[in-house]
Amino acid sequence: MDFRVSSLNHSDHLSFVLFEEHQDHIFTEGAGVVLDSSYQRVMNVTLPRELRVDVHEFSLLDEGKSAIMLVNHYVQAHDLTQGRPGWDGQIVGNGFREIDLRTRESLFDWRSLGPVSPVESTFAAPEEGGTWDYL
Repeated sequence: MDFRVSSLNHSDHLSFVLFEEHQDHIFTEGAGVVLDSSYQRVMNVTLPRELRVDVHEFSLLDEGKSAIMLVNHYVQAHDLTQGRPGWDGQIVGNGFREIDLRTRESLFDWRSLGPVSPVESTFAAPEEGGTWDYL
């Protein structure tokens, strides 16, 4: 886990990414979590199903009006075969999203697939398909 101290309503809170939780809240794709000074949960921030939270970043911005999260999205290789003929598998695209915490709307969304082609990667694709994190 990557714990961060974030300010929410002029008070320090602890923020981090959680991938699993017990009891009645299960985040299979991950969620950003915010705890108060007595370690009580005050907020969960989730993403749409097509995105997964990346464990490396979840921070509150502007006194908790918004949050920024690193995200991953997975694309089948047959959609992106440029420069990798015959390769079959999934490509992990990376990006980030800023979310309005009042409305839960996306304020800004950037994804690597498109602006940064897998052809430009210095990381080799796995030999037998699988999942390729090209950045």
